[in-house]
Amino acid sequence: MLLRDKMIFITVICLLIALDISVLYFVKSSEKFILDNEYSAAEREQAFIYNDVSRMLSNAAGNGTADEKLVESMISSYNMFYEKYGTNLKIRTYGQSEDFSGDITIISRLNMPFEDKELVYTKNLDGIRKLRRRWRKIFVGINLFVVSAAAFFAGILSYRATKPLAELTNKIRLLGGGCYDISLDVKRRDETGIIAEEFNKMAAAVRDNIQKLNEELARREILAEEMAHELKNPLTVIGGFGEYLLKGSMSENDRIKACEYICAESKRLNGLCVKMLDLSLRNESIKKENIKTAELFEEIKNIVRLGNVTLESQNETEYIFADRLLLLSMLTNLIDNAVNAGADMIKLKISADSIIVCDNGRGISSDNLENVFKPFFREDKSRSRENGGSGLGLALVRKIAELHGWNIKAESCVGTRIICEVK
Repeated sequence: MLLRDKMIFITVICLLIALDISVLYFVKSSEKFILDNEYSAAEREQAFIYNDVSRMLSNAAGNGTADEKLVESMISSYNMFYEKYGTNLKIRTYGQSEDFSGDITIISRLNMPFEDKELVYTKNLDGIRKLRRRWRKIFVGINLFVVSAAAFFAGILSYRATKPLAELTNKIRLLGGGCYDISLDVKRRDETGIIAEEFNKMAAAVRDNIQKLNEELARREILAEEMAHELKNPLTVIGGFGEYLLKGSMSENDRIKACEYICAESKRLNGLCVKMLDLSLRNESIKKENIKTAELFEEIKNIVRLGNVTLESQNETEYIFADRLLLLSMLTNLIDNAVNAGADMIKLKISADSIIVCDNGRGISSDNLENVFKPFFREDKSRSRENGGSGLGLALVRKIAELHGWNIKAESCVGTRIICEVK
């Protein structure tokens, strides 16, 4: 049974029970009140008739005209008058046993000279019985009316009360069917309003998560396509020179040169795989510590092959709180990127709120500033391949910054400036 039907059923039943109890109590109380009044009225009426009959018989006895015919004549006169009220009078012998059909019976013994007679007063309560039957009909009619009215109004109220739940059910079906751009327009402050508000929050969260998943899937598809494209070139070179070596008819210098190409492309493939693995880092791999910036600069100089490139360092803070290995990977990638861009001067500045790497290389066009941190992006692809670039360095830099909760951006000046805001 639906909640709406339960509400209607319970409302009607409760109302009927309350109504029936109230009406029955009213009927019983009224009936008792009427019966008490009828009995009191009958006693007064019988007393009046008895006194009147006794007085007239006493007068007739004084005149010597009292006999049974007079008594019967008087009783007959009273019966003619009171018959329409359901009252009946009768004279019987004193002590005589007799059943009476009246609802109310009062027997009084007459005075002398008729002390051997009794005045029997009976009264029927047919009027009360008719009234009771009429009440029953009215009671049945009231019940039918109340049931109909209660069912009607309970249906309206239950519909209004359960309408948001029905809408919620439909929206949940839509949500389960893959329609995520949904919400409930319920402006109520009761429990259904709270449920609708929470559902809207849930639907928004599901919608956001699905959007993020779709974006992640799209990014992975693009990444897989880019990866396949990047792997194709070195594998083609390796395969081509491998076939060339298999032919055997070549000079020693050509053989050495072919082997050098194969080794270079193999190293490039290995570097590409390492960068891809680094991009799969997760938050749980971070172990932050206080790192001395002076020691950090020395480590960078020992790792990066600068050649004729000048690296200037400026530390405005003694310590920086980060993961040592990830921070070294981030800075060395930025410096390698600057070297590959043809810079001969690189400046590294670390302060309490930022890390800045600035070079005087080729720079980046303003149209591509938003794309430099995407995987496999290269502004000049031919030069990057010649320099061994894979297009993953800055993507890895952004990943490391995100893992630390930092914001990173690129600016184009004489060369390129990478600014990482340390929170």
